[in-house]
Amino acid sequence: MPFTPEDPHINVACVLGRMFWQLADPLDWMAKQFGVETTCDRQMLMESLATLRQGGAGINKAYGETVGSDNRTKFRIQVFGRCEGKLVALCGMTISRVRMPLRHIEEVATTMCIMHPEGVLGAQATHGWYDGALDGIQNDDKLIRLLPVNVFNRAFFQEKVEVLERTKNCKVTNASTIAMVELKKPWLFYDVPRLKKKISKDQKALPF
Repeated sequence: MPFTPEDPHINVACVLGRMFWQLADPLDWMAKQFGVETTCDRQMLMESLATLRQGGAGINKAYGETVGSDNRTKFRIQVFGRCEGKLVALCGMTISRVRMPLRHIEEVATTMCIMHPEGVLGAQATHGWYDGALDGIQNDDKLIRLLPVNVFNRAFFQEKVEVLERTKNCKVTNASTIAMVELKKPWLFYDVPRLKKKISKDQKALPF
């Protein structure tokens, strides 16, 4: 699986029905934003989605995978949760750690979230395993899983950000309408313990 914490990839949470009308649209858009010259194979994506739908899953549980026109990039999309009644899709894209520095990813993700606050709820990225990386810190009852790069829409993730600001293993930097979260050690990932109080259904549904 190319979208585990051990493999280089980017995840972007996109709200469908505002900027994006077809499930393939946010995949092509995110590739363009990060300067990757490829587009997803829409036919393969539709076939992948259809396979799941035959098993009885509705659009609110849609999941599909496809490849890019460069025959190198892999994409996935998973509809998972809602924001103000609109479906939210977690869009994934594999990357090259050589051609895509984490600092560049953070800058692009920050711009995406600030410029498109109603369409992009957040972005996370990792370079996966590299010399010097530490094993991830796992928590079965996690509130949120942090990767080396994390950019969140503050309004949507307000409760989670408030917890992160009090978490000793990460650093939160606020800028405009977004929060950038860095891990204090080079872990593959860090699972932040869940809040004691109940969080809203919409936030709990998201896979971040």
